[in-house]
Amino acid sequence: MSLHAIAVLSIVIGCFTAALVRHPFWGLVGYVFLYFNIPNPEINWWAAALPDLRWSFLASGVVLVAIMLHRDKLNPIRILEPWNYRILILLCLLMLAISPVAAFPSLSYEKWYDFFRYIICFVFFLKCVPNMSKFEILLWVCLLCCFNLSWDAYIHPEYRQAGRLEGIGTPDSTDSNMFATVLMMPIPFLITEVLFAHKYRKMAAVLVAAFVLNGIVLTSSRGAIIGLVAIGLTFLFFEQDRKVRKKILIGVVCVALLFVKLLDPTFIHRLVATSEGADKTGSGRTEIWKYGIRMVADYPLGTGGNGFEYLSPFYIPERLLTRGSRRAPHNTYLKVLVEQGALGLALFLLFWGITIKMLHSVRKDIMRLAPEPGSELFKVKQYALATEAAILGILVSSFFVDRLYFELLYWLAGMATFLSFYGKRLIGFQEGRTV
Repeated sequence: MSLHAIAVLSIVIGCFTAALVRHPFWGLVGYVFLYFNIPNPEINWWAAALPDLRWSFLASGVVLVAIMLHRDKLNPIRILEPWNYRILILLCLLMLAISPVAAFPSLSYEKWYDFFRYIICFVFFLKCVPNMSKFEILLWVCLLCCFNLSWDAYIHPEYRQAGRLEGIGTPDSTDSNMFATVLMMPIPFLITEVLFAHKYRKMAAVLVAAFVLNGIVLTSSRGAIIGLVAIGLTFLFFEQDRKVRKKILIGVVCVALLFVKLLDPTFIHRLVATSEGADKTGSGRTEIWKYGIRMVADYPLGTGGNGFEYLSPFYIPERLLTRGSRRAPHNTYLKVLVEQGALGLALFLLFWGITIKMLHSVRKDIMRLAPEPGSELFKVKQYALATEAAILGILVSSFFVDRLYFELLYWLAGMATFLSFYGKRLIGFQEGRTV
């Protein structure tokens, strides 16, 4: 067994033990760690010596048992209290209702199960994170895991095929465009750490940011460029404190300069090709979208999970099909519209609209109290802005990649909900009332 496999197994066992003995939070840490370091030999070479288990399912089970053992230590938020979670459940129920009459029922049920897991994970983030210090630990686990993936991309040139990263990432993100959205998530949090954390965390954040940005460059994903722009604009337009906005402007400019410095010839060629009119559609992407609209007309109630790919040979010309068989929509919103119908798209957009509104609301309430930098309220405000930037960055890039079944995106929604409710509780305590 390799040292890498031993290290992964040791961390997982340690997290599971701490969850059962001390607090469910450590089980959540183990679950998050496994997402980035899944012991699957098809994704990670070092996993061949480890048992072939359903690791994520096992981690979920540990968290659930820990929740039952330590009920008195859980976050007091009521599960069905957040409106965005209610909408997410409705979307999940809609997927289940469509599955019996889907274009491919067995596949639809399989994708419904994937989405149902996000419903469970949302609760984990809501109930198992008790305070901001634990939130920061969980956040840094994500940042360091993204650093680890970026490091692997840097030292293993074999992951680069035709100039792009392939076969590296998380279980739901192993192609270049999808992997780019994984690496976009830490960027706004790294900006926040560099600007507001203590010296050693600043230094660590700069190091992580350099490798993560380099990883994004290696993906050569043009959608990621648009997502990064959305992240920068979110910081600049939605930060309400003028002094903080100036610091953020400096941070965003520094990230942009570092990204430009890291650009390699492959990525530059793709960007130049786009600006000169070559490859405008991203391998026929916009042409594919037109055929997706035809599917919507034929299946107004939805085709069910992965119906777009299943039906693509019957709608899309063979020259546009991947290896002559199937084609994905390369657009999250079109995918939802085709597979879950207009109602599904409405619920999907409403879910994210409510989530973003919650972040806006808690920041507005905190600004009234003018919290001191370094205080818990100040951290909630800045992490809420970083979470919103990460969500919007991924949602904008989702116009060019399929991210409906992307677990990390729903983690961000869970983090947003925690920050909103925890921030309101802190405000209530400071104002002398119970929340």
